[in-house]
Amino acid sequence: MGRKIKYRCGIWIVLFFLWTASAMTGCARREEVFLEEMDSDEENSNRKAGEESTAYENNVAAGENPKKQSAVSDAGSEGNTENSALDLPPETPIPQKIFVDVCGAVVNPGVYELDEGARIFQAVDAAGGYLPEAAINYLNRARSIGDGQQIYVPTEKEVAENLELAMAKVPEALNDGDKSGSSGLEEIQGSPAENPSGTVGRDTESSGDGAGDDPRINLNTADVGQLSTLSGIGQSKAEAIIAYREEHGDFASIEEIMNVEGIKEGTFSKIKDKISTG
Repeated sequence: MGRKIKYRCGIWIVLFFLWTASAMTGCARREEVFLEEMDSDEENSNRKAGEESTAYENNVAAGENPKKQSAVSDAGSEGNTENSALDLPPETPIPQKIFVDVCGAVVNPGVYELDEGARIFQAVDAAGGYLPEAAINYLNRARSIGDGQQIYVPTEKEVAENLELAMAKVPEALNDGDKSGSSGLEEIQGSPAENPSGTVGRDTESSGDGAGDDPRINLNTADVGQLSTLSGIGQSKAEAIIAYREEHGDFASIEEIMNVEGIKEGTFSKIKDKISTG
């Protein structure tokens, strides 16, 4: 019995020493692995620091300032941002609207709303286009129009009559030393002279004051546009006639027109059958 107990105690003592030896060996191994990892990290850190130091020394040797390069890089980034902001497309302005009256030889005469800066051809298109008898080439179709303007498209017959009148006025005007006869030709060519009504393309000739069937022009009621249609009477003389009428009152006779500055007997003889005093 005593031998068995001693035998067991001996076994336990051997096992204890074996376990203790094993534990001490394991701790030593873990400590060795830990020390190896620390050495590896330190070596990597030293190698990285050495590489950065070498790169810095190379930049300095090349005359470059790393801090300056960083500042330039930041400035370039900011500049790109500013340029991107400047490259934004500008806002498109909203076009203003105008109203024009399109009449004469068009399909649908009337008042139309167009964009500001519109041209005559756009106004005619808005009115449905030309009628077959329209004088298409009479107006300058590329001419711009303004708000409240009237666009009158004449017929071929009206243009032919106007051309005959203009051609008859040219030699008379030249003989009288006045260039007013050219206004008729300008209208035929599509660049009509302005008239008080603001109409583009309409013949400004009028039949007197509009009363009855008298084709003569009434000196006491006619405006500049009507007086300008008389042979040898241009815009300047027409304005002189109206100024005389405003200063001295109505003309008592057609002969009194020779009292107007610039109008003499030669001009009077050409227009005496086309004027009246009412």
